[in-house]
Parts: sequence; C-alpha cells; structure tokens
Amino acid sequence: MDKADSVWKTVPQRLTAGANPMVFLFSEEIPELLRGVCPEHIAAAHPLWERSTALWAPWRAHSHQQYIPKCIPSMGDLGGLGDLGGVQERPVQGWTAQWRGPGNVYLCQDCSSALDVAWRLLEWGWLGEGDAVLAVTQWTGRGQVRRPWQSLPGNLHVVWRTPALSKAWDGFSALLPAWLTARTLRRMGWDVRLKWPNDLVWHGRKVGGILVEQRGTVTMVGLGLNLAAVPESGALRGGSVVPAGSMDGRICPARCWEELVFDRVSWYRDHLPVLQPAHFAEAFSQDLLWKGQPVVVTEHDADTDGLRGIVLGVAEDGSLMLSVGGSIQRITFGDVRPAICS
Repeated sequence: MDKADSVWKTVPQRLTAGANPMVFLFSEEIPELLRGVCPEHIAAAHPLWERSTALWAPWRAHSHQQYIPKCIPSMGDLGGLGDLGGVQERPVQGWTAQWRGPGNVYLCQDCSSALDVAWRLLEWGWLGEGDAVLAVTQWTGRGQVRRPWQSLPGNLHVVWRTPALSKAWDGFSALLPAWLTARTLRRMGWDVRLKWPNDLVWHGRKVGGILVEQRGTVTMVGLGLNLAAVPESGALRGGSVVPAGSMDGRICPARCWEELVFDRVSWYRDHLPVLQPAHFAEAFSQDLLWKGQPVVVTEHDADTDGLRGIVLGVAEDGSLMLSVGGSIQRITFGDVRPAICS
C-alpha cells in the first residue's frame, strides 16, 4: 500500500475527529463573497430548503471561534495560505446547527460561488479535509470550461475539500466523484448514467455535473445537482443533445448531501485502498452513457466536424476509448455527442 492509499484509509477517522461536526450559516455579509442571513431566510428560499433547515434544527446564534481578516484581503494579498501578514483579525457571526457529519458544512444563502467561498475559507484556516460549502444560490457559479452555471434555489450546489490522490489516479479527479455521486443516486432510485467525463444524466436529461479545481496540493470538488429546478434551455453543457432536467424535488439538499457524503467516505475506507485505477475504469465504463454507440467528439464549442467513433469505455488513465476505423483512440479532452445529432 503506498502513502496515498494510507491517507485514504484514514479519511473517516480524520473527518470525524474532534468536536461535533456543525453546520455554520453566515449571518453577516463578507463583501464580494457572500451575503449573510438567518435560518428563516434560508427556509423561505425554497420548500426544499425549508425541509433542510428543519432537518438541521435547532439553530443557535454563534460567534465563530475561528477568525477572518478584518479588512478581508484578496487571495493575492495574503501572500500564502494562512499567512495574514499582520492583518487585524476578528470573529465572524453566524448560526450553527449540528448534523451527523462527517466534516463541517459552511452554508451560504447567496455567494459569488461555492468554490470562491471554499478557497477563501481555506486561506483563513477554516476548511479541513472533508469540510464542505453549500450555497442556496450563486451569482457567478461556474461549470466546465469556465462556463457559467445557473444556480437556482432548491438545487444542490456544494464544494468539498478532498485529499489528493496518488499520481496513478491523476486522470480520475473528476470521474471519481461523478461515479460516486451516480452510485449513491442509483441507490436512492435515480438510474443516473455518466456522460464522460463528469456529467450526470437521468432519463436522457442532464441533472448535474462535477467541477474539480486544484491549487498546489489542495483539491476542491464542486457538484451541482438539479434537485428541483431546471435551468433555462441551453444553460448547461450539452445544449439540445442532453437537455437540462431535474430530479423532481424528491429530496432536499441537506438530506442529499448527507447521503452522498456518507457513501463517499465509506467507499474511500472500504474500497479505494485496495482498488487499482484499471478496476475503477471498468466500473465507470459500465455506467457510461452511449457505450457501444457512435459518437462525435469535438473540442468544446468548436465549429468542426470532430472525431467519429464507437464508445468502448474508459481507459486506466481516465481517457475515453473510441473505436475509430478499426483502431482504438484515446480522448483526453472534448465534448461527446451522439453521431446522429451532429
């Protein structure tokens, strides 16, 4: 077992160590990052968030024991993670509730994006491995290829900090959380398929997607799931080929995140330490949308004919394998569409 495998095996112990995991709702504004509210405002945003705040209740007014810079410097001003450079600090006000964990949840009514908040909390020393940021809405949410992501009340917008994988898993940074999310959703009754590399498709409609951002040794994973609300036509990747859809409002964001995080942590503990990338590639391939069918792969937003082939599956490095003219070609980047729709 290599060093990275040892890290993954201890994930549940690290995530559950220390005081009781909490949900922390920001009650004060942090300029250009998030707006502060009370639990009642969250509950009023959407019926599914009303259920979420009730699930986490009771809520208590709280001054966070950790601190933020008083002048809220930008990332470039800090000079390094956790280095406040003598800037005066102050506690931040909010509301707290307990949940079953693992990991703390930082909740925002409205923010620039959950990824922005996660990176800022990391700078301030708040965000440990397994901690997450949930946003009711985002005013500059982002998806793959830096496209804007429509963030509607009632849907799940979450970012979590995950340990770095060993180098052998480099090609699976987005595939792994996408597959684990689909696995949990299927257990709960949604037969979700995977549009390579990281889109979640149910009944022919895109209901979610994964975005991974890495800075140095830190990895953030973002997930958007249309639990109830459907973005406007063309707002999601895939356009008319994979139109946007929703999961019919059958689960609230709090319960959905709880199911996802517990399944993920148990899988890391029980399976990943003994799993090889090639084995995971086989499992991902079984859930692959359009497997065995002709597709066209183009560069994102490119106005070209693209590469035509038959989807064979996913290789041990995370690339998409196509049968093209009797030979196998591996695709590492691009937008996949059914050949009939091109």
